[in-house]
Order: sequence, then C-alpha cells, then structure tokens
Amino acid sequence: MEDLMDKAEVKRFGKHRSRSAARYQLPGVAIVMALCCAACGAMQNTSPQDYVFATGRVCQANAHGIFVSRVSPDGSQYWLQVNAAGPWEHFVPRFRACMADQFKANPYEAWLEANKAGK
Repeated sequence: MEDLMDKAEVKRFGKHRSRSAARYQLPGVAIVMALCCAACGAMQNTSPQDYVFATGRVCQANAHGIFVSRVSPDGSQYWLQVNAAGPWEHFVPRFRACMADQFKANPYEAWLEANKAGK
C-alpha cells in the first residue's frame, strides 16, 4: 500500500515533490507577507501616546540617557529605557518627577488643542 501511495505522490507532485509543493506555497506566503507589511504601515500612535512621548522629550534634556520607549495606547502607562552607564537609578525618579511636573504644567487637553492648530 505504501508503494502505491508513493507512486500516486510522484504522479501528483512529480519527481521533485519539494519544489512542486513550494511552488504552491509561495503565493500564500507572499500574500501573508504583504498583509503584514500593510498592517504595520497603517499603525500609528494615538494622541495620548504622542502627548506622553512629547512630554518625555522635554524631560530628556536632564535625563542622562533615559527616555520614554513605549506608551500604552491610552497614555496611562509608559516605559523608560536607559542608554547610559553609571548610576542611572538616581535619575529615574528625577525623570518621573519631571514627567509629572510637565503633565501638570501642560495638560493633555491644552496640548491636544495646540497640536490640532499646528496640523
């Protein structure tokens, strides 16, 4: 029975089964890759994310290599990244305090209005 299946496979796929099978899989892989690229290109930050990133850029001046690396879509959480050697543990609380001060000094609603006018 196994011999019959091998002959049937040879008849269906030819002698080089792997090349024939790959020929049928290639269009599917190309379509999936195109969809992934299109999805990544369509993704952009939300307004709260842009607000937190902009606030983080203000605080980077005295941050010694600390910056906001990621923000949740609603802007309620942000993650910091450190690209510096040395005692960065002392600068993280300062950076967070700067962020809190900037959030108070420039509230989201005011920032949103200013950026709508600029666009």
